[in-house]
Amino acid sequence: MTYKKTVFGILLIVFITFSLSAQLRDYIPIVRPVYSQQTREFFSSLSTTMSWIGYTEIADMLAAYAEGTYGSGFVYVAANGANYVVTNYHVVAEAESVNLEFEKQDGTIIVYQNCYVLAVDKTLDLALIAFQSEKRPFRSGLSYSDMRLKDGLEVWTAGYPGLLSSPMWQLGKGNITNAFAKVPELVDPKKTTLIQHSAQVDSGNSGGPLLVADDRYNAGYKVIGVNTWKIIGRQATNFSIPAAAVKTFIDTSLSATHHPVKEQSNAALEKSCRDFVTAFSTSGNAYKRIAQFISLAYVWKNGEAALSEVVYHAPKEIHDEIIRVFYSASPIEAARIAIAYGIYMHFVKQEETPNLSFMAVEGDVTDNSRKTTVSFTLAEKKLSSSWVYEQGDWYVNDFQVEGEIFSSKKDKQEDFIMNTPYNMFVFGGVQLDFEMIDTPMWSGGVHFKFYDYITTGVEFGIRPFTVDDGFGSEINTSTFQLVWANHLQLPLKVSVLSIIPYVSGSLMMRINMDFMEDGGAYLVGGGGVQLGFSEDPMFLLCCEYQIGYNIFGFEDGEEYASWLSLYLAVGF
Repeated sequence: MTYKKTVFGILLIVFITFSLSAQLRDYIPIVRPVYSQQTREFFSSLSTTMSWIGYTEIADMLAAYAEGTYGSGFVYVAANGANYVVTNYHVVAEAESVNLEFEKQDGTIIVYQNCYVLAVDKTLDLALIAFQSEKRPFRSGLSYSDMRLKDGLEVWTAGYPGLLSSPMWQLGKGNITNAFAKVPELVDPKKTTLIQHSAQVDSGNSGGPLLVADDRYNAGYKVIGVNTWKIIGRQATNFSIPAAAVKTFIDTSLSATHHPVKEQSNAALEKSCRDFVTAFSTSGNAYKRIAQFISLAYVWKNGEAALSEVVYHAPKEIHDEIIRVFYSASPIEAARIAIAYGIYMHFVKQEETPNLSFMAVEGDVTDNSRKTTVSFTLAEKKLSSSWVYEQGDWYVNDFQVEGEIFSSKKDKQEDFIMNTPYNMFVFGGVQLDFEMIDTPMWSGGVHFKFYDYITTGVEFGIRPFTVDDGFGSEINTSTFQLVWANHLQLPLKVSVLSIIPYVSGSLMMRINMDFMEDGGAYLVGGGGVQLGFSEDPMFLLCCEYQIGYNIFGFEDGEEYASWLSLYLAVGF
């Protein structure tokens, strides 16, 4: 008995020592999606187009996608010993297969090639990756925490964000800033709340774990979430999917009754088509839900033209939403949204509220046919569409409609296109009054978009100058100016240049406390042009000529005044 206890004690000590010696990074791989040739060609072509129209940062990102991207993940070992890696869906969404790279502390890298995506949850942005040939290199993985989270809890992020274009191990530290954040734009709060935290998250962290330190568990940490979103423009505002939702996704995916891949059958296709119709009838931003049904083949064929349409013609809020998806998700998802928006708006032209109805699947897909025709009705007219089976699901591949939904990008590159340039701009410059050309008015202000091509704003000015008091002495004084200004624009864009001619109407007040005759109230009309470069922010060179009529002047005030304004501005 003593011998057995001794052996058991030795084995227990060895096990504990092994567990504690395992490094956290041993369980966190670099997740590299392997793209098809068509996907890489799409990225390369779109990169050229985005560079041509001035989105150089996005063009560089697309070029990097063409070369190959990566994210992070972490090892999960099921009760039966099967090995998996958890990551974000957007990391592997377009992958033909996945390579997993585990980097040891000494720099040694172990690569597992041709792994495959076993299951996904698009709404939660989660994916479960299985090892090729059911390999089991890990006896245990990271453990999940069921602790109740609270604001202020110390947390850690782990993964491989990019450093000088290469992934590098990073362990970040922060705190939970909102343990139960509700962000409908990211995830339906009815499905799960999110963990908002301040631990470091950079490009490449997607799919990596959010952790709390606990020496009782493997590698000294427990998983409380999956890092998925980072809000651009807000400091340290990151969101993770809670462990409970992740665990439910894994359990459902691995359950004997779950079938993550839809059947390649008429019934499965018909269900997808009816879900597509439901997406069309959704109130508010229906195009976002339609995007879930856009095939990768549709993206290859029309994604570039659809994105060009959005850049040139879509309202600013749609444009900004798709650019956000470029950065926060992937170019493919952005292209899907652009295509969905184009389809929806094309149908809106035929019917203010598109009343789409499913008719029938035309043909039998049980004979392993991966493409078939589906008919709908829209405004009492038959509408034919093509659907394709890819990545384990049914997606719309094309619509046969009157007229083009998307124009070719070549057409866009030959013309000046109307485009809302910014939501607001701030400026500073000089105003040269022709009556006092040697004493300029220094001015600045801010304008906000009131409507698509109308801005309104407040402008301020000061003119310091020196005058003779009539007794041989000089007096330093200043004239102050306050303006309520409005611009009606005709914004045009080609390549990286925006040309924005406009007419203006303003109400202006000038006052000088030393010389009351140097002032008054003016009605002002004029016109000018802004030349814009780059995108968000847009840098502007501006020139404007104005004439003011003095509706309330002080003694000896001029009835008319005219001036030329030169200023620099930044549009957002």
